Amino acid sequence: MFRNLGIADKYFHYEPIVRQFATALYVLGGRRAHEFLRLNIPSLLPSVQILQAAISAAENNLTEGKFNYEGACNYFNSIHVTLGFITEDATAVIPKITYDTTSDTFIGFVAQSQKYLLVKKKYN
Repeated sequence: MFRNLGIADKYFHYEPIVRQFATALYVLGGRRAHEFLRLNIPSLLPSVQILQAAISAAENNLTEGKFNYEGACNYFNSIHVTLGFITEDATAVIPKITYDTTSDTFIGFVAQSQKYLLVKKKYN
């Protein structure tokens, strides 16, 4: 943070831990929380555009109705965990329907289920 104070805005450099914190703040707290901190503490966090580019470039994209079993197993093995608990949070209200170009699907519709499992790319 202090290293960026004497540098022009477009040449800021952020440590990986700062980028991880900024991404977690953006995902969990939302754009307004991120912008509030960024505007009130100059040079602390990277811009929203940088975070969005990093998130979209990540290989762990989520697809609605698809459980990434192999990715979960790899993560659990990397942190040496044998048990994991998974739940779905269906309490969020999605105010509009959006199109995800990565998965070629619409987000915001209720997914169909078959024998208690979600069916990918099928909506009610």
